[in-house]
Amino acid sequence: MELSTPLALFVLYLLLNVIAFCVYWWDKQAAIEGTWRISERTLLGVAFIGGSLGALAAQQMLRHKTRKEPFRTLLMIIIILHALGAASWLLAPELAKSVIVAIAGRSRSSARRYPALRGRGVSIGRPIARRDRSSGNSWWRAS
Repeated sequence: MELSTPLALFVLYLLLNVIAFCVYWWDKQAAIEGTWRISERTLLGVAFIGGSLGALAAQQMLRHKTRKEPFRTLLMIIIILHALGAASWLLAPELAKSVIVAIAGRSRSSARRYPALRGRGVSIGRPIARRDRSSGNSWWRAS
């Protein structure tokens, strides 16, 4: 049985939200027991990659991180960004597709400018001055 792209994306979205809910539950249990906690950065990262509704559901159902600022505000910003992205995808799919292609095209533009680096996993960026600890000399590295 082959999944269609929208169905596969929906299943992935549900899975990400279930994972987000579980991560928030795990952190709540750790808070109750006084053991090792999950960092707020990780909790917000899970919400950002697609688990924002699961994170919100866990926050409300488990009463976890409901008063903690700026955590609440950052989670709401992530939810708003996801809602805007979903609305643009549903209401203007061609516009959303062109934005995604434009963003993806920027990352490929370096490979077009530097054909010798294609497929080698080299990231082209601004040179950053680094100090060689052994000799004290500066050297340049593409980041």
